[in-house]
Amino acid sequence: MSIQAVLHRTLFPLALVMIMFHPLASAQWVQTNGPYGGEIMALAAIDSHLFAGVRGSGIYHSTNSGKDWRPANSGFTNVYPWVLFVDGTNLYAGTEEGGAFLSTDIGAHWTAVNAGFPRDPYVFAFARSGTNLFAGTRAGVFHSPNSGTSWTPVNSGLGNTMVNALAVIGSDLFAGTDGGLFRSTDDGTSWTPSATGLPSGSVYTLAVKGTDLLAGFRWGEGVYRSSDSGATWTAVNSGLNNRYVLRFASDSSGLLAGTFGGGLFRTTDNGANWTPAGLAGHFAWAVTCNATYFFAGTAGGIFRSSDKGTSWSKVDSGITHSYAYAFAANGSELYVSAYANGVARSTDNGNSWTTINSGLSVTTVTSLAVMGRNLLAGTFDGGVYSSLDSGSSWTAVNFGLTNVHVMALAVSGVNLFTGTMGGVFRSTDEGASWTAANSGLPGNPVNALAVKGTSLFAGTDNGPFRSTDNGASWTAVSAGLSATDVQAFGVCGVYLFVASVNGISRSSDDGATWVPVNAGLTDKYGLSFAVSGSNVFVGTASKVFLSTNYGTTWTAADAGFTSTWIRSLLVAGPHLFAGTGHDGVWRRPLSEMITPVFPAESRIPRMFALDQNYPNPFNPSTIIHYGLPNHSHVTLTVFNTLGQQVAQLVDGEIDAGYHEVKFDGSGLSSGVYLYRMQAGGHMETKRLLLIR
Repeated sequence: MSIQAVLHRTLFPLALVMIMFHPLASAQWVQTNGPYGGEIMALAAIDSHLFAGVRGSGIYHSTNSGKDWRPANSGFTNVYPWVLFVDGTNLYAGTEEGGAFLSTDIGAHWTAVNAGFPRDPYVFAFARSGTNLFAGTRAGVFHSPNSGTSWTPVNSGLGNTMVNALAVIGSDLFAGTDGGLFRSTDDGTSWTPSATGLPSGSVYTLAVKGTDLLAGFRWGEGVYRSSDSGATWTAVNSGLNNRYVLRFASDSSGLLAGTFGGGLFRTTDNGANWTPAGLAGHFAWAVTCNATYFFAGTAGGIFRSSDKGTSWSKVDSGITHSYAYAFAANGSELYVSAYANGVARSTDNGNSWTTINSGLSVTTVTSLAVMGRNLLAGTFDGGVYSSLDSGSSWTAVNFGLTNVHVMALAVSGVNLFTGTMGGVFRSTDEGASWTAANSGLPGNPVNALAVKGTSLFAGTDNGPFRSTDNGASWTAVSAGLSATDVQAFGVCGVYLFVASVNGISRSSDDGATWVPVNAGLTDKYGLSFAVSGSNVFVGTASKVFLSTNYGTTWTAADAGFTSTWIRSLLVAGPHLFAGTGHDGVWRRPLSEMITPVFPAESRIPRMFALDQNYPNPFNPSTIIHYGLPNHSHVTLTVFNTLGQQVAQLVDGEIDAGYHEVKFDGSGLSSGVYLYRMQAGGHMETKRLLLIR
């Protein structure tokens, strides 16, 4: 799935129930305590109270300048807040499809105030002029003389009814619409264009500084200023390096502008000159201030500045509604990337998370991979980053990478592959340099990568492709696929799985032929896979499903799971982790869903299988299980990351069935090792971690 789709403000229809995480909870699915953040669409301050509108989860309230947050949704029945407006002691919230809500007790309770609005109203802006309250909506401007108890449309002369912003100067009311700026001198009874000097385009935000009115345009036109109540306008963009303007906020000393992908800019002369004010690369959807701080709401959480934008710190503890995009695990360390929020690390199974973005200048991280001690992050518009210290610091590794819109990463021996919006690239030096590996691939994005034995698979919107020569050449392998938009791959034994928006398909011949395997799937929009032994999990747009027979049938495994859009799955230790859209990371014990992978020595497996060692990490010994469907010559060997053999665990004829062998690492140094099983033409390799 493309990042552009993520940016669309109506992509994720979520049916959300708030779950408060308890670190000792283990039954069913539970939401882990992070990563913190989410798409912050609105901010407002009332004295020491700060409010945030979080896309997908409603309103949050902080009483300590953003250090900690708690939900404030009593009576608030819409989870898509778009704007917050302070009117004396009243707090208003405008929403997508839910209309307007009012709180008269500092967010403790909310009441819908929608009488007179059309059905399913979108409310994007508010303004107060004397005794009149105005709302800007998808259906134009509405007027209320009674603080929102009832509303009446006031749209005569308003050329475009999509109203994004409202502002008042004296007795004049201004409406910023998708069709330009309009002015009313009679409380909205009639409107006239206020366009002399303005470009045609969407006026997205308005601000008043003294006698000046400033208009911000969303699609690159920048900022314009009028000093004569909108009669004439002048561009004021000097120093404004990003002109996709989303929001304004002001204090006594100046004005702050939040931009689309360019962070924040500040002016102290009403727009004549702008200077960068931090958070470069962020989508700053909301900005506000109180007596002490400026606050910025972004697509990756909330940030606070005490020096007017010179420096920012992240302050969104308690808001766990980020978009969890990708997982990686390295021993006891679990990593997750969150859309526009960078990378977070947990060493306690998700009980706590720490953001680790030092040096990661691009925080839309789409993919993660572990290669020895190297942690790698693929970003949507910044290429690949490498960390050799568990994410504490990052360095860009993009030499030769001519397309930096990274969608996927995969590791195969000494080869590192990245799938981008412009094809596949290969590195043999852990990302230090890259070469294109696209011969035979179409020119569309590579959404997913997978390694199965000696084959590499690339998933595109034109179906899956296979390479047997480390990306030097590719062949289409889509025979039997009913849908070709590949969202994810899964590998379980001899089977390769592919997920698309129309269901799951399976191949037992490395993609030469495919068959649909959707029995039991009540939601066929497949997004992610995870494998534990012979058990396959798939995440869809609404549920997690489990198959214990290689996809022949599926059953829902979502007890207690209230989130949606399961973009990533990971088996780590005794748990299955799920990364969701707008709801962070969830966790459930595998033991609640599946029986042990090797339950009895007397059973005969249907296929060759090499299980993950347990425990892992270990010191000094660990157990490795493997399964044989028939009598085979088996070699099970342990190597270090240089490819040198350090132990031969099995080398001989072994009967069909389930077996285990102990590996003693005494005498070896701490680090990552590889163990490889070869049996009956089957070869499989996994990693283990020795910690002294």
